[in-house]
Amino acid sequence: MLTNKDQWDQKQLRRGASFLQSLKWAEFQESVGFKPHFLSGPGWSCMVLEKTNRFGKYLFAPYGPTLDSSARLAACLSDLSELAGHTGADWLKIEPTVTSGNLSDLLSSLMDANGRRADHNVEPALSRVLDLSPEPEELLAGISQSTRSLIRKNQRESILTFQTSTTPSDLAGFAAMLDAVAERKGIGFFSAGYFIKQAQILMPAKMMFLEQAFEGKELVGAAVMHDYGKTSSYTYAAALPEARKLSVSALLLWQAIINARARGINQLDLYGIAPDDAPLSHPWYGFSTYKKKFGGSVVELAGTWDIPITKKYRLYRAAQKLHHVVRRH
Repeated sequence: MLTNKDQWDQKQLRRGASFLQSLKWAEFQESVGFKPHFLSGPGWSCMVLEKTNRFGKYLFAPYGPTLDSSARLAACLSDLSELAGHTGADWLKIEPTVTSGNLSDLLSSLMDANGRRADHNVEPALSRVLDLSPEPEELLAGISQSTRSLIRKNQRESILTFQTSTTPSDLAGFAAMLDAVAERKGIGFFSAGYFIKQAQILMPAKMMFLEQAFEGKELVGAAVMHDYGKTSSYTYAAALPEARKLSVSALLLWQAIINARARGINQLDLYGIAPDDAPLSHPWYGFSTYKKKFGGSVVELAGTWDIPITKKYRLYRAAQKLHHVVRRH
């Protein structure tokens, strides 16, 4: 059922929800044009966004719904389907997470609910999570020897210095570096305006931090961190191409770990990795390799699933399949 927003975050945090299911994230999404809805029932809660593409309207739940167990999925989907009817949505796009129970049970429940794996995962389905409760020296000891040596060297020589920013306008410099990465790799990222607007809403709530690395006075790397409860997510990072020899990314991630601990964070989500057996050609191979050097545990999630509501979903799905056939040829 639709629910009011009072105590929404307390409810979500009890279930270990992602920041993408938070009240502030919903506020940001509404500011860029996506209407949020808040639903909950016994053992589940879900924030969904109204979205459209050229094939129809759908309701998207980023890393949601959050379920106490997979047994709560059916009741949740019943309410989401009812909302789809009220809003004119043609399908649901969900990424459910469970507080307890195993992944196989959740996947079975999704298939029982006529779920279809989406053509791609919107949010990462595989991540690496670090426990930040040990003391820094113990955390450092768990990092690969080569990375540990880089960190020790920088501690001695201060080749790079670091600063945490909570000033939204600083996201412009970060976005410029991200654009350089995008151009080099032939991919696209969000605009500076998108990041700045996000920061204007999340930074005052202490849910977003920009970790910056400097060589002298020059900004050479930056990373965006999203906090929610006791978890911090390492969501975006970029460095100047000419500064890669300085191992900016690894040194900046270590500093982000230290800063997160100082904020009372006890878990760091490295937010998206390639499988351990991924080939060199995998687009995430490079940054997944350096994330692995920091240790932690691999966490597998359900991924993105579609739940058809109207016949328009068939047209959408057929177009997706055709797109992949064309790309292969």
